Amino acid sequence: MPVVIADLSKVENITPQSLQGIGYTYNEADDKWNIADAAADYVYINQPDIGFALPGTLKVIVPYEQWAKQVNSPSSGAGRGG
Repeated sequence: MPVVIADLSKVENITPQSLQGIGYTYNEADDKWNIADAAADYVYINQPDIGFALPGTLKVIVPYEQWAKQVNSPSSGAGRGG
């Protein structure tokens, strides 16, 4: 099964409308995401937080440096062992 990765790393301000081109349309009236058959499975972004909840089927890939900061932050719960 193919996996689709969308690159939004050059988008400075990602909004729900930014995801329309990769198969996700937010319906404000229902507070739900409409997902196209060929929607991306992963999205590569170059920012630590986009400010809104993504669809549950869309996973995020970030640069290593951002990932390491998130994993090692006290609030992440990760990287503490045990």
